[in-house]
Amino acid sequence: MSGSAMTIVPASEASIPEILELIMAQQARQLVCDPHLAPGGSRALVERSLREHIHSDALVALNDEGRVRGYAQPAVWTLKTTSILLSFLTARNGIIQKLTLPDTADEDAVVVTSSLLTALDQFWTSGWVVLCATIRSALSIFQAWQLLTFAWKIAEEVPIKKSDIDCQTRGNLLE
Repeated sequence: MSGSAMTIVPASEASIPEILELIMAQQARQLVCDPHLAPGGSRALVERSLREHIHSDALVALNDEGRVRGYAQPAVWTLKTTSILLSFLTARNGIIQKLTLPDTADEDAVVVTSSLLTALDQFWTSGWVVLCATIRSALSIFQAWQLLTFAWKIAEEVPIKKSDIDCQTRGNLLE
């Protein structure tokens, strides 16, 4: 299963129950790892939020059996023209408003994460959005750490050349 590819499709109302299960499981894992984290939200609150935002470019990763294995809600963060952040970021930046990944112990975790990250990159670089991905503060420290851990595993498996990385930056370009 770990070698099988995921299919990335737009999230639909039919996928909400499986997305909800993934979110609740992820929240439980995070609380076990760090009991000081604030609880994520009740099942009803999370479900209501999903129903409100399910048509907002949300993506799901489906395995070979059609089960939802990951969820991401990408967006574009537009900075004000007076923002000091323009020294470091572009005017429009890709963000992940919500990200739900399988347990790191699951054998398909790396494939799910890699597939979602590839789809997010395509989302952000399509059309008028050309940017570097920025993880917005909506992600908890643990989620950011989990994402970086997966990215590290993926980088070990798939060598990345400098020519593969194409980001717009302001200020000095690092060589």
